[in-house]
Amino acid sequence: MKNSLLVLCICIFSSTVFASTPLTRTIAQQYFDAIKNLELVEKQFPDLKDSLNSALIADRSTFLKMVKSLPQYSAIEKAATSTGLHDFEQFYDIGMRVMGGIMAVQMEQMPMGMSVDGMLSAQEKSIKQMQAMQIPQTEIDRMMSQLAEQKQAMQGMLKLAESASATDKAFAKENINWLMKNMPEDANQDDMADY
Repeated sequence: MKNSLLVLCICIFSSTVFASTPLTRTIAQQYFDAIKNLELVEKQFPDLKDSLNSALIADRSTFLKMVKSLPQYSAIEKAATSTGLHDFEQFYDIGMRVMGGIMAVQMEQMPMGMSVDGMLSAQEKSIKQMQAMQIPQTEIDRMMSQLAEQKQAMQGMLKLAESASATDKAFAKENINWLMKNMPEDANQDDMADY
């Protein structure tokens, strides 16, 4: 019983310490290296990408439970831990912090007077104008579907930006060019639709 309590206290302490540990290039590099390793795992198991893409990434508990239930989990875990990360959960947490910092910086860099709500309103207005112009319904439906996806992606970006700590924002601001250079191209937009 004493040993179980000790292990539990160490786990709680180490996760608390990690949460308060500032992001560094070394930590972010481990995350980026793990992404490259995971891309190799996806090539090894082509059906894995569909499983991961269908998951709601923003729901930490559900996402991690789903990933841990996959038959390929040992390969996924190894892809993360071979970079020096403690486990896949740490990979996930660092990823959320890195992306949150990037999104916060990108939101701050939006041109004056421009907002996510404004962009979505402009798109909705365009669709209404097309409806008034008697554009075929199939085209309007396609645009409405795209708008719904963009809205979900933008809401995801806002959530990430709002969840970023001051230290994560400062790290991202100082290293934004390096971070963007290292982020996988499809992660910049595609994953946001899962939030």
